[in-house]
Amino acid sequence: MLVLYLGFIYKSLGKSGECGDAHCTKREAVILTVFGGLALVFGSYLLVNNTLVIVHSSGLNLFFVGLVMSFGAVIPEVAVSLLSASRGEHEISVGNIIGDNIITATLVLGLVSMISPVEVSSGEVFSTIPFTIAFTGLVYLMHKYNWRVTRMNALLFLFSAVGVLIIQSLI
Repeated sequence: MLVLYLGFIYKSLGKSGECGDAHCTKREAVILTVFGGLALVFGSYLLVNNTLVIVHSSGLNLFFVGLVMSFGAVIPEVAVSLLSASRGEHEISVGNIIGDNIITATLVLGLVSMISPVEVSSGEVFSTIPFTIAFTGLVYLMHKYNWRVTRMNALLFLFSAVGVLIIQSLI
């Protein structure tokens, strides 16, 4: 389904787009995307392997290490969202966040589970799912009623994320 969706999006693109600050063709944009994806895969490989070295040498809990490693996956999300926000393209930030959650919950979990079944503890479920549902509901309400994300809201989001990390590390 993901491949079909990406194909549909590709076909709906115009003849040209933006590559940074310069205009480029669709072909150039695809080439840059592929090379960027390869760089991301290589960086992920380095992140996982070096994190495992640290884990095995220090005896840390693997679930907690996974939470910390998630920051490595979040950094590109933050970069995209900050860049799009600085350009006034807030829809990209929202689409990036929603799309990432859908792809992570379906494609990533599905592929990983095909390679090796994933066991999820009740503590992980009870600390993560309620927060995810509550935050998704809040974002939906913000969208429905055209609420702005103010600095105060942003601080609330950040403190909530830190709280969930603390709760998850204690479980």
